[in-house]
Amino acid sequence: MKKLIIILFIYTLYSNTCNSQDCIYAHEWADCRSSINDKYKIYVQPRNSEIDINDTLSYVVVFYGKRDYIISFCADLMYYPLNIRLLQYDTKKELYNNATDKYCVTFNIEFYNTQNLILEVSLLADKTGKERIKKKDKICIGLIMQYKNSQLKTR
Repeated sequence: MKKLIIILFIYTLYSNTCNSQDCIYAHEWADCRSSINDKYKIYVQPRNSEIDINDTLSYVVVFYGKRDYIISFCADLMYYPLNIRLLQYDTKKELYNNATDKYCVTFNIEFYNTQNLILEVSLLADKTGKERIKKKDKICIGLIMQYKNSQLKTR
């Protein structure tokens, strides 16, 4: 009986590890990789997270001044659209919402001054009426952020 319990315990650990391993490489999917620009440097290590449908991931990010940024999210195409919002850290005022850009998952932004902002991504897949989507699905989201020094001129 002890052997059976140990085997079941090891199997459970192994199966959970195998399921979560897929998200480690979410940023390497084609739609994330295609946004990489040779003139830009990777800003932070690519982020990969697992999310439920109707959940929101939030990242607090320091955007340094005098830089141009490319921000790219990706997921399995079946779960698009992704709603991406950029909010002020203190007031939560919305600075950008990709709903105005037909839910484009890659956008460029330029900053003159350094500031903390909140970057949010939400899955809207169940609102599209896709039949294969189950509300209990766990979806991998990848994030790649790139930067280069800006051409902004000081006053």
